Amino acid sequence: EAVLTSSSFHWVSARLPSTAEFDGIVSHVDWDCNLFISSIQDSQETLRIIGSVLQSKYAGSSPFPSDLMWSPGQACIAQFSLDTKWYRGEVLEIRDSGECLVKFVDYGSEELCKPQNLRRGLFLTDIPVQCFTVQMDIQPVMIKWEESVLNFIHKTVVEQVLKVTIIPVRNTFPLLVRLVTKAGLNIGELLVSNGYAREGHSRTLDGDI
Repeated sequence: EAVLTSSSFHWVSARLPSTAEFDGIVSHVDWDCNLFISSIQDSQETLRIIGSVLQSKYAGSSPFPSDLMWSPGQACIAQFSLDTKWYRGEVLEIRDSGECLVKFVDYGSEELCKPQNLRRGLFLTDIPVQCFTVQMDIQPVMIKWEESVLNFIHKTVVEQVLKVTIIPVRNTFPLLVRLVTKAGLNIGELLVSNGYAREGHSRTLDGDI
């Protein structure tokens, strides 16, 4: 049975990855250069099942009147415009146009959605969020990250399978990580050596990093 969304319900928070080294896929990069990533080992099959269940429940569906009224912070099931598939989401803002800014919680990306493309009936409410935030051990060249640099990082890492190694500085999100391509290219070093970023603080703390 569906659980109807309420102001008190929130999706179960993401869990720490089961291993310190894993193959991961980055799904989104935000304005602070947080990378939203999921472990293939931990999440690939779960994401497939989530997608299958939500498609079977909502493909071709029409909204009920209650599906059209939203408040920030509410959990939802939302249709993503690019592939028209349904995903677990959270309403972040209500715009003057009536559209809702929705975060797709298992991927980290955000999109403006029409209320008729949201559903209040929630499924898979006991499954934790399947992506989590990581940061590379780098800093912006200027005070904050430039859009052109973030776009370059996005094009370089999103939807790519990367070898992820957690740098054991902290065990809370965002985790500090080293990202290496299948060809052995260290993404953080690539960004620093080509002037897109500066080395991070922890390099001065640990010579092995």
